[in-house]
Amino acid sequence: MFQASRHPSQRGHQVGELRCKTVDVSTWTIGGANFRLVRAKIFEATGSDGDGIQQGVNLFILSRGSDDAAKVIGRALEPYSVSLDEPKYYSQAEGKPEGVIVQLDRRVGTAYLVSGDTMRRIDTHGWINAPGTSPPAGWVPGPVRNVDLRRMKGYVSLFRDGADDPARPAVRPMRGRPSNSISPLSAIAS
Repeated sequence: MFQASRHPSQRGHQVGELRCKTVDVSTWTIGGANFRLVRAKIFEATGSDGDGIQQGVNLFILSRGSDDAAKVIGRALEPYSVSLDEPKYYSQAEGKPEGVIVQLDRRVGTAYLVSGDTMRRIDTHGWINAPGTSPPAGWVPGPVRNVDLRRMKGYVSLFRDGADDPARPAVRPMRGRPSNSISPLSAIAS
């Protein structure tokens, strides 16, 4: 993940000393256990002053227990756009029968399932291609907008079938209207 996040021209070069800078700490108590998720930005050291060159990944460290005796369950690197400062992370955790799901953000497709002393990556946006989740006729699914683990619901953007740009609805001439008229998306049945 780290090498893939680097610019293609830099992938063959040796990586210098890496430094982490904690930018966020989230804590939860679920089922009597304390969980802590630390998010850190990663920098390649360029000298003795400053943070260095920020890398295109964030480090997440998940632990269980109190601060003094916390046991690290796992570490993960997740893609991060330095220039856009995205994605934004607002981590949440939810207890489920199979374990605790730690969600990095409702719009980020990656979450982690904690079961016992193990942590494994899960795709919270994988349901979009599952049977029974097809959009109404004449529409195609766009990006997942939100996944609410507490209510186990997901929300997706819908676009007209044949749209020339997913950011804008398709432009189709309509009888009695100028050729650049666009039908409203509010006609979608919920």
